[in-house]
Amino acid sequence: MRNRVQHTALLAAALLSVLLLPAAAQVTLGDNVNLNLSGTISAGYSGSYDGTTSGYHGLDAGGNADLRGYYYNPRFISFNLQPYYRRAQNNSAFQTITNGSGLINNVSLFSGSHFPGYVSYSRTFDNTGQFGIPGIGGLESHGNGRNFTLGWSALLPNMPSLTASYSTSAGSSTVYGSNAESQSASRNLTLTSTHTLAGFHLTGQYVRLSSDADFPAWLEGGQAQSSTTTSNSITVVAQHSIPLHGSWTTGWSHTGYQGGYQGGTTRSLNQGTFNDVNSMFSLNPIRKLGLGFGVDYNDNTYGALQQQILAAGGSILPNLPTTMHSVSTTAQASYTIFSHLAVYGRVSHYEIWSPTTSRGTTQFGGNAAFNFKQRLLGALNFSVGVVDTATQEGNSGASLVGNVNFVRQIHAWEASGDFGYTQQVQTLDNVYTTSMYSYGARVRRRFDGIYWTGSFRGTHSGLQQYEGYSSRTEGFSTSIRYGRFTVNGHYSQSSGASVLTPSGLVVVPGVPAPLLPQPVLYNAKGYGGGLGFTPFRRCAISATYSKANSGNTGPGMASAFQSKVLNARLDYRLRKLNLEGNFTRFEQSIATATLPSEVNTYYIRVSRWFNIF
Repeated sequence: MRNRVQHTALLAAALLSVLLLPAAAQVTLGDNVNLNLSGTISAGYSGSYDGTTSGYHGLDAGGNADLRGYYYNPRFISFNLQPYYRRAQNNSAFQTITNGSGLINNVSLFSGSHFPGYVSYSRTFDNTGQFGIPGIGGLESHGNGRNFTLGWSALLPNMPSLTASYSTSAGSSTVYGSNAESQSASRNLTLTSTHTLAGFHLTGQYVRLSSDADFPAWLEGGQAQSSTTTSNSITVVAQHSIPLHGSWTTGWSHTGYQGGYQGGTTRSLNQGTFNDVNSMFSLNPIRKLGLGFGVDYNDNTYGALQQQILAAGGSILPNLPTTMHSVSTTAQASYTIFSHLAVYGRVSHYEIWSPTTSRGTTQFGGNAAFNFKQRLLGALNFSVGVVDTATQEGNSGASLVGNVNFVRQIHAWEASGDFGYTQQVQTLDNVYTTSMYSYGARVRRRFDGIYWTGSFRGTHSGLQQYEGYSSRTEGFSTSIRYGRFTVNGHYSQSSGASVLTPSGLVVVPGVPAPLLPQPVLYNAKGYGGGLGFTPFRRCAISATYSKANSGNTGPGMASAFQSKVLNARLDYRLRKLNLEGNFTRFEQSIATATLPSEVNTYYIRVSRWFNIF
């Protein structure tokens, strides 16, 4: 331990002496190599302690570099290398609480030729992250990760283009307050080709995606989960111009998937394929009139839903005993009556078949859009309409759709507001109808030397076929600035149904919650505030506090968490030197974990930016 302290002290002393040296001017290396190297070196004193007797303190050193350059010509070979050591840490500008290090590397090859390519690689160690909770951010975590991407293209004149890319990534993370580790790995291969032949613009694509994941055990009350999924998809699209200033687009896609899920004693396996064929015509016979017609056929509606959940990072769904296929047709028209008013109409019919039954629904919709702007009354634009849904059992109800935006300034007051409503239909055995509306407002007021701002934003699901699965997010923030002082505060809350993934809870829009695999219901709240003071130029002092909590429930599980973060910071810049001081107190507790996590970190350091060459 003593040798380690002495080694760190010598390194810090050497770095501190470097801080006082002048930066070198830009130089050129060789005849064909052009390089530019810049970076930051820091030295200081830091420490950390938790709720027990463990901790550390001592001299600290860190830095980062940015090496950019090219060989012969930037369009021939260019590269960018960015290593960093102890930068994404408790004494960083990002106020995180881990001593992170890593490397980012990008190489571009032959970008000015018919065969351009690129390679990128990144690696992170002990970086701070988050296990996401919709609407409030999430739980603080720390972990490692790596990513590698390789791409190449063949762009020959008058020949079909070909672009290939392959990427692989892997990572692991642990949530503070729990020793359970989440792991994930993915591999992605994409091949894309485009060509123009006899007026047809053709696009073809092949995508292979595979992933493995181990989910955190603490969220399942000690029951670990894992999943493995693989999917292959082929897509072909053709587009051609047609008379009356129109276009015709048609496409076909084929997707195959397979995977498995295990959670405790529960296991599920699933595999299948689905094909989708669609075609769309659009016309503009006159300048003010637009027409469109489209048709779509899917031979496995349940498989398409499965793919949507897998793409979001969710686990596999169990197999259905039957298959379902569907056809949807849509016709729409729009007409601009005059510069401020336009009308729009749409009719859609959905039909779905299973081996034992069939079901259809027809939706009629129309709206008028109006926009207005006047110097005294402000700016107003809105659209309003109605959507009516009918099945073979009869009319199932009508709903209002609309969007309103308003901006107005009266003397020192500036106000704005908006409201929006949308509706969608998800066809799966039975017709699932849902709607969502969003709303917000913002007010600014300038007094004598005082600037006040307040804003509010919310989203809420409307009509729901399944009771108890609505979702909502609401947030409010305000700030006051007076001279060299600022004060701000915020509050947010959210609730709804989500899918569990290694990186957190993810909301999959448009999917009926009862059909989600292992749906997790969340109810989260967060609030906080901050103070800021600028005593003189290039010097800033700030303090922030935030608190968040959430309760999560699902099949055979219940979990809750709470986190608090207090941070105080000092920044003073003088030319290329920067003096920084920071104190962070972090607390996080999980109901299903054994012990709460508490971390207190502090530092003071001097850093300098260099442009070496």
